[in-house]
Amino acid sequence: GSYILERELSNAYNSIVLDGENLRTAIDLASKRINRETERKLEEFGYLKNGELIDPYLNPELYYE
Repeated sequence: GSYILERELSNAYNSIVLDGENLRTAIDLASKRINRETERKLEEFGYLKNGELIDPYLNPELYYE
C-alpha cells in the first residue's frame, strides 16, 4: 500500500498547481484517502477487523553497530 502515499501527494500537487485548488483542502483530501487505503490494506492482511486491532503491525527497524 505504500504506492498510495506517492499517488495521493502527486494528485494533491497537481490539483493545487494546475487546477488552483486550495492547498489545505487538497492535502486534507489526500490524507483521508491515504488513511482509508492504509486501513483497507491492514484489514486485507489481517491486522485489523472492523476497525479493531487484531495483530500489531511492527515496522522493520534498522540496527547499526
